[in-house]
Amino acid sequence: VVRMLRTGIRCASVCKSSLSSVARRVPRTRINASYSTIPTRLETKPKPIDPRSLWFGVAVTVGCASYLFLRRNKQSSTNEIPYPEHAKSLQDVNRSSFGFRLRMIVRTITLFVVFLPLIITFPFAFVPILKSAWWQGLLMTLEVGGPCWMKLGQWAGTRPDLFSEAICRRLSKLHNDCPEHSLHYTKRVLEEELGPERAQEILSTMQPTPIASGAIAQVYHAQSEGRDVAIKVRHPQAESSVMLDLAILDWFTKKIDRIPMLASLSLNDAVEQFTSSMLEQLDLRIEAYHLAKFRRNFKDWTSVRFPDPIRGYPSLLIESFEEGEPISRYMNDEGNPINKILASIGMNAYMKMMLIDHHVHADLHPGNILVSKDEKGNPKLVFLDVGLVTVMSPDDSDHFVQLFRAIVNGEGQHGAELMIKYARVPPQFDSDQDKESFVTQMGAIFGAIREKNLGDISVSEFLKSVLHLTRTYRVKMEGNFATLVVGTVVLDGMGRRLDPNISFLKESLPYLIRSDPSTFTSFSAIRNWIFPKSNPQTEAIKF
Repeated sequence: VVRMLRTGIRCASVCKSSLSSVARRVPRTRINASYSTIPTRLETKPKPIDPRSLWFGVAVTVGCASYLFLRRNKQSSTNEIPYPEHAKSLQDVNRSSFGFRLRMIVRTITLFVVFLPLIITFPFAFVPILKSAWWQGLLMTLEVGGPCWMKLGQWAGTRPDLFSEAICRRLSKLHNDCPEHSLHYTKRVLEEELGPERAQEILSTMQPTPIASGAIAQVYHAQSEGRDVAIKVRHPQAESSVMLDLAILDWFTKKIDRIPMLASLSLNDAVEQFTSSMLEQLDLRIEAYHLAKFRRNFKDWTSVRFPDPIRGYPSLLIESFEEGEPISRYMNDEGNPINKILASIGMNAYMKMMLIDHHVHADLHPGNILVSKDEKGNPKLVFLDVGLVTVMSPDDSDHFVQLFRAIVNGEGQHGAELMIKYARVPPQFDSDQDKESFVTQMGAIFGAIREKNLGDISVSEFLKSVLHLTRTYRVKMEGNFATLVVGTVVLDGMGRRLDPNISFLKESLPYLIRSDPSTFTSFSAIRNWIFPKSNPQTEAIKF
């Protein structure tokens, strides 16, 4: 109710400003004529309010509010999974103990031996003939290094604000297929978490070969209580190995930050962001919590589905088994008639996550999206693997809305100021000329798209240009903000492969207006963006 009232007040203020601009254009004689009728209207005494009507209105209001409250409580009580109270953190590790320090020394020597060939052959990365072979060796070395280093490579591939586009493109090819652990270990985890009887019930229907094996866990297909379920089991020693490698990374980057020549790299800040995301993926209870929240947020959407979390434990997750075809099959089939529907569903779902719910799936690549159909044959999207999620604060969402507002209104200088204002650390420009150059180049990027029709703008290309400029001038964005930008780039690319005519900005208009009705300074801004300016027929349209 409070949200509805706030939206109504904002809309009223926008309407008031619009009516004021219209009133300034009305001839003064017409205004005086309308004013002359006001005294006669005021002389008429208002009719007294009927008490029965007043009590009837109060009863209806209380009844509707009670119904909505009970309905919300009923819906939220289903599959309500709280956030884990004792989630693992790097501070829980006793790094001062002799045993842990000995393990760190041994692990450091092992990693040095593993990465030594890459260090020696590093100059080959700049030789055109040998460049491809060196990068292939890097990917293989990261896989051999273990889950932490594999995830580090995948994470770096999604951060074009920190690394060049060429590096991100090569790291994005890092495979997520990892060695499988034994079935005996899976049985032991099930018995420890569920008890012998329940574990035996699931094991009797579980396929012995996992359907997928990632860096952190592997997934089985089984049946439980008459329904198909997916059993996700964390790899043995995954937690201890990751915690050890994170401690080594933390120690190493802190030493580097003390070197004056390398302090500007801010490697420790980047490692802290990676550590936070990595620890969340280690505890499968957190993934169960995110699944339950996504299902609540999309409970009224028939075109979007998330797996139903049944039970969540630190090393075990039981969720509903979702069937469907990978969306990549449709991305490669240009003539499929449902591609446009799938692109629209994906765009709208992401906008709702980002601008309405502030709870965003941060790993939306084609491997985590399935396409299924309901009983009537209508397509729907199934989102999987929500271990990596960005929980936005209202300020984070407001920052992103302000960026889109600057895009819509063509305010390049304001966009540059937003980048500087919301940087993770205050940018250290070498001179005032560098700052002016940053603002000027950002204005040129905004100005280039301002002259285009809304449907012709590629948001992914625009945001890539923005990220390249921020990286060049060492303007480091907040982690959540950078994740949203990268997610937008990936989703816009998938959407345009499904439907080349789809526009991320056009799909976002309802959500931008809903989140902030003042996103557009005037209705003419919407007209100029949706309709081409060169078309004379659109000039006669009045809003």
